[in-house]
Amino acid sequence: MCQIAYTNLANTTMTFSSHQLQSLSEAVKEDYLGLMTTFTEYDEEKYQFLHLSIQEFLAAWWITKHEKKTEEVFKDHFDDDHFRMCLRFVAGLTHLEHESYQQYFNKQQLDLQCKRKPLFGFETCHLSYFYQNPEIRHQKFVYDHIRSDDFDNVPILLVQLLYESQNTTLCQFLNLPQLKILHLIMEYPILPTVDNTYYTDKCTELEKCIEMNSTLQEMKIDYNGKNEITSTIISVIRGVTRNKTITSLTIHADTLYAPPPPLPDGVIEQLLKDNNTLQALSLDLSDDLLPSSLNIVEVNTPLTALEIRRGWSSKLMTSSLLPHIKGLHCLILHDPYPPYLLFLSHPSLHTLTLPLDTAESAIELFTILQTNTTLKALSVKIKDLNSSMHSLEEESRMGSSSSSLVLHMLMQDLQNALNVAKVYYSLYNGIQNILTENQTLKYLVINNDIPSSFLSFLTTGLRHNTSLQQLSVFIPLNEEIRTFINVISQKNNLTELKVLPAVTNMLQSHTTIRLLRIGCRDSNKESSQPNWIEL
Repeated sequence: MCQIAYTNLANTTMTFSSHQLQSLSEAVKEDYLGLMTTFTEYDEEKYQFLHLSIQEFLAAWWITKHEKKTEEVFKDHFDDDHFRMCLRFVAGLTHLEHESYQQYFNKQQLDLQCKRKPLFGFETCHLSYFYQNPEIRHQKFVYDHIRSDDFDNVPILLVQLLYESQNTTLCQFLNLPQLKILHLIMEYPILPTVDNTYYTDKCTELEKCIEMNSTLQEMKIDYNGKNEITSTIISVIRGVTRNKTITSLTIHADTLYAPPPPLPDGVIEQLLKDNNTLQALSLDLSDDLLPSSLNIVEVNTPLTALEIRRGWSSKLMTSSLLPHIKGLHCLILHDPYPPYLLFLSHPSLHTLTLPLDTAESAIELFTILQTNTTLKALSVKIKDLNSSMHSLEEESRMGSSSSSLVLHMLMQDLQNALNVAKVYYSLYNGIQNILTENQTLKYLVINNDIPSSFLSFLTTGLRHNTSLQQLSVFIPLNEEIRTFINVISQKNNLTELKVLPAVTNMLQSHTTIRLLRIGCRDSNKESSQPNWIEL
């Protein structure tokens, strides 16, 4: 039956007649006929396999087990597109161990590229510290990450054969450029559960491979799953610790369901102490993975860019790392940190992403930046800014029992109301002063739905600013938006704008914007609907 499958595949025939089965014994027929289906063609009973892949596998089995010169049959059909899947099965069955298979990998060159997308200036500014190609498209689930401009020149079959054969020796015969960038994405990988020794040996092999590599410069591990991943992360960190060429390391590990064991004490400390090439480090580790304590006392790694993500682990990493690292140019934090301490340790920051937990901390940051001459890109989000201001504005619009904000607050606590008003005036005035006085800031992202009362301060600051190239802000729908649009339309230095809602009049008169994103929230509310026809 395997011979019939091979012969018909070689003749590009998918069907065969009953006389071809006459040579088969009844036992063989009983075993294999369940893999076939019958049909009638011109009053003649015909057979075909239930699926082409069944025929391709049986043909591969015949090639590997019964053909005297498997390698020659492989060569005869290598350029036959009709045999591609069959050859992949052959690779899996033979592991391509014969030396003759090396010829296919020794003379080919892969020319694969990654999909790219245009980025806003702020994104380019901070991502370029971590990635050599920051515009490469990244999604949480990347199914079409690789592309080629000319697939005729890309022997993708070689990659498939390598995967099916699991023959790592053949990798050295690929005529590839020296590998400088490695992004490893693991989505719910299957790890061996019966033979744990195999997994341990592979982790040791991975660690040694990273350590000995002399060309790799950028490495990223992105893991999502529920299996034990600790040993893999340990191997990566230890390998990078002793590597002499890697300058950028990104580890994103998201573990689900069963928590993995934490990293052992000293792994992260050893990386920062012994590695002397790493310039960019991005860590996104779940709380389960992080050790219970960090004792960082010595940092010899020449870090200029640092990103720390997530809850408790983020706070622990931030408080342990930042006081011991000097000279950062790029810092991305996902938990608040005192601005004064931040700029005391890192006065030469070029790009900063910082959440702020209070209006007072925002005022502190804005005051520092008024005279700062190094920061080029800033992304901020002020926690509870909207809820606090919206509650005050709602109270000011209450009925006769509280006809004005001042009267209502006087009944509760007049002094508190005045303090709140003073704080928010200082906050808004701080943004205005940054835009007015700081002429080095190029990219500004405000990740808040800003209150209505804030827009006039933003507009005034923009009117006097000459350096800002990108503005990303969620603007409210009120009368002040007309003034804001008029100011924006006259700012030739602004080339990138990300706003909410649509500002179509500005688009008609603005001639320098080259990148625009428009977001619309709550579009089902009548008061928030933009004029889509005009847009």
